[in-house]
Amino acid sequence: MLLVGLAGAIACGLTAGGMALLLRGHPIPRRALLRIDLRGDLPEESRLGVLERLLGWHEVTVRELVAGIDDAAADPRVHAALVRIGDLDIGLARAQEIRQALARFRAAERRLAVVLEAGGPTEYYIASVADDLDVAPGGNVDVTGLVAELPFLRGTLDRIGVAADFERIGEDKDSPDIYTREDMSPRMRATFERLLTGLWSGMTSEMAEDRGLTEEVFHRLVDTGFLGPNAAVDSGLADDVLHTDEARDHLAEVAGGNLEDVDFEDYAAPRRRWLSPRPVRVALVHLSGTIVPGETLDNEWAGQMCGAETVATGLEEARDDDAVRAVVLRIDSPGGSGAASDRIWRAASLVRESKPLIVSMGDYAASGGYYVAVAADEIVAQPATITGSIGVFSGKFALGGLYDWLGLHWGVVQRGRNADLFNDRRPWTDEQRRLVRAQLEEFYARFLEVVASGRDLDPARVAQLGGGRVYTGEEAVDEGLVDSLGGLAEAVQAARERAHIDADTPVVLETYPRRRGWLGALAKGGVSGAAGLERTPARRALAEALQQQVLAGETVLAWLPARVGPR
Repeated sequence: MLLVGLAGAIACGLTAGGMALLLRGHPIPRRALLRIDLRGDLPEESRLGVLERLLGWHEVTVRELVAGIDDAAADPRVHAALVRIGDLDIGLARAQEIRQALARFRAAERRLAVVLEAGGPTEYYIASVADDLDVAPGGNVDVTGLVAELPFLRGTLDRIGVAADFERIGEDKDSPDIYTREDMSPRMRATFERLLTGLWSGMTSEMAEDRGLTEEVFHRLVDTGFLGPNAAVDSGLADDVLHTDEARDHLAEVAGGNLEDVDFEDYAAPRRRWLSPRPVRVALVHLSGTIVPGETLDNEWAGQMCGAETVATGLEEARDDDAVRAVVLRIDSPGGSGAASDRIWRAASLVRESKPLIVSMGDYAASGGYYVAVAADEIVAQPATITGSIGVFSGKFALGGLYDWLGLHWGVVQRGRNADLFNDRRPWTDEQRRLVRAQLEEFYARFLEVVASGRDLDPARVAQLGGGRVYTGEEAVDEGLVDSLGGLAEAVQAARERAHIDADTPVVLETYPRRRGWLGALAKGGVSGAAGLERTPARRALAEALQQQVLAGETVLAWLPARVGPR
């Protein structure tokens, strides 16, 4: 009885608190200066649980940031924006999305100033779009270039008696190389040379143009390395050396004076929808992280694991909701389980049969991520998106040498010659290797078929584009693997057009699967989890997720575990 009473009290308190948050709102002055702080991670989707949200915690996502900037560009009350940039932990495609939104703000004849406090090429790339680019006195400009880094573990594994045994389909499907080699193969090195050349060329062209410099001069400045604040101004990479408060006062003066500051989170706070014209709903489904069977989980050690059941449920809910006119699937994934990817692909294909489906690609939409994407009517990617990687691999780690060193011995009884196909004591026999390879070849043939059908390409052409080869978004457009360049805003516009939604009709982007209320979360046994979805008991542990894939014979579509971008 006491527990019931306590639950009721909590329910009333949280419900009232949540309603107060909804109704509170933030008045916007008639002459506003929008202040934005950019630092740390800007995730694709919120990772806060139900209870954290009810307590008023908030995590700004890339979508919310871009939407808020676009709203400000169309808001006559907002006359200028001041962006303070610190160290960011985001990929190049997300940086492009933010930069494009800031460019649209400037194009709307709003004044934009940036104070660069810290960071490297990603931070400067965003900052360079500003009318006024100031460097904090204690900051610096570090536009040193891009780097691709991979750890090669063959030597380490040899020392501890572990043999990495992998089979792959596709000459460029070189994900397992980090376990089987001690350095880059010539093909892998050529791949990264091509990718980094394309990415860096596009970035430097934009930065040089916005700073009024020739590309030759810009490259020379890049190669000098770190530049202090005064040197950055002297070189033309920055306009002035100012603290944030000084930059704010200068911006207000240039923008006409008498501006009142508004923090971005206050400006972008949810408004009561019933005060606006009745909107049309477009569903947004996120596919973020390594694709695994089961539900989405956020593992502290390995990051977000994207559960096929969670994503498929979101797609199915959006398909069955008559209020949803179109669906946008946002993909930021290097790939993962073949079976899990196929589960999501099927759910996406069924959406396409009943309403428009548009894919928006983030930093990565490679291998399993690309497999899912081809179910869409239209694919939109950023120039810096890494995509393609049409290929498969499977493998295991043979720990026999390590067990011998530890003095660990196994007693084994089995029935069936290949019952121990995925044991972790020894490499495959020749017969077992043929079995594994046959499975990979069958799935690879399906991969090619899915891409050819989804992209309306000749199968022979898809085979040429496959083999594990990766592409930037810009290259993928040229090859017919992607339809157009842009971010989430362009994907939503494509959804609007395909759903025949009038330009004057407001559209609300609603995330699916729909988040349960806190009572529903408690009924299921938890109030915290990745993307608002409750975590499974013990979060199914990363070891189990991996065992379902590499260590247990899963056909894996993952691309490269590499860091591509500024160091």
